[in-house]
Amino acid sequence: MIGASEDQMAAASRDARSLIGQLASTPTFVGGLDYSPVSTEAVAMFVARSIPLARCPHLTSPRPAIGRLALGRLDCQDCVSIAIDPPADDDDRCDWCQTHGFEFFIPVALRVGPFILIGDACDDCAFHLGADPR
Repeated sequence: MIGASEDQMAAASRDARSLIGQLASTPTFVGGLDYSPVSTEAVAMFVARSIPLARCPHLTSPRPAIGRLALGRLDCQDCVSIAIDPPADDDDRCDWCQTHGFEFFIPVALRVGPFILIGDACDDCAFHLGADPR
């Protein structure tokens, strides 16, 4: 039984890599996506931000999931195509640390396994996520 679960996770990871390639070619992203390993700190931020996200009802088995931090949602491949505008009063909020008062952001897409989180990061969060080389 463990082998089947490992096969499902491997298939979900392959699907996520394919989806990343598709998403990277859309104007939603600035720059390319880096497939290099992420730091332990970035993984910790990833986990902390993904736990409170509302999940679409289709995420009941291992499959790729895309977290749209501005919307507070973790969606499957089908639900991510639904266009939803984020709340207007959150346009000065960092999607990663949830702090208000910023004017400029760095778009960050971080992949850990078959999961992707996408959101605008303040300078400090971008640095800790590995998206700002400083």
